Amino acid sequence: MIRLTWQSGSEEETARLGAALGAALVPPLWIGLEGPLGAGKTRFAAGLAQGLGYRGRVRSPTFVLENRYSGRTSIRHLDLYRLEAPDEEMVASWDEDPRSVIVVEWAERAAERPERALRVVIDPLGPDESGDPDRRGGASGPNGDSLRWVTIEWEGRDLLLHDLRLEGISRPAETTDADPRSPAERAQ
Repeated sequence: MIRLTWQSGSEEETARLGAALGAALVPPLWIGLEGPLGAGKTRFAAGLAQGLGYRGRVRSPTFVLENRYSGRTSIRHLDLYRLEAPDEEMVASWDEDPRSVIVVEWAERAAERPERALRVVIDPLGPDESGDPDRRGGASGPNGDSLRWVTIEWEGRDLLLHDLRLEGISRPAETTDADPRSPAERAQ
C-alpha cells in the first residue's frame, strides 16, 4: 500500500490539495473520501473537480445522492451519508464509464470498491492514536482554521498519477507496507 499524508491548515489548502490531485489523475478512477462531518470532504471534492478542469460550483450531493460535472473527463460526485450502504445498482454503475472519475463522500459506508481506487481520509484530529487531547486537534493553521490531516492511499504501484505538484503544501513522505505508520507517527 502507498500512503501519503499532508497537513492542511485551511479549507483553501484542502481544496488546493484536491486540485493538485485532480490535475495528476489518470481516469478511470474511484476516489473514496472519508472523514467526520465537517472535515472538508466536499471542499476536497471541489478542488479535485477544479483540477479535473471543471469550472463551476461543486455542491454537496448529500440530499440528491449524486451530482455530475464535466471537465477534461466526466466526474460523478456521490454522497453515501444518508445511506447505510450503497445498493447493487449504484455499485454496478461505478464501472459503467471507463473515462470517468467517481468521487464518493462517506466512502467508509461502501463495502465494495472498484479495482482502481484511491482512499482519501481527512482527519481533523490528526494521525496520532494516543488519545492525548494535548496532542490531537486543537491546533490552528495560518488563517485560524483547524488543522486537518489528509491521507491518500492506494494499493500497488500500477495506479497512474502524473507528477503531483503542490505549491504551498509541504511534500509528503511515502509509506509502504514495510512501515504503515503516517509521517507524524514515525516522527514521534
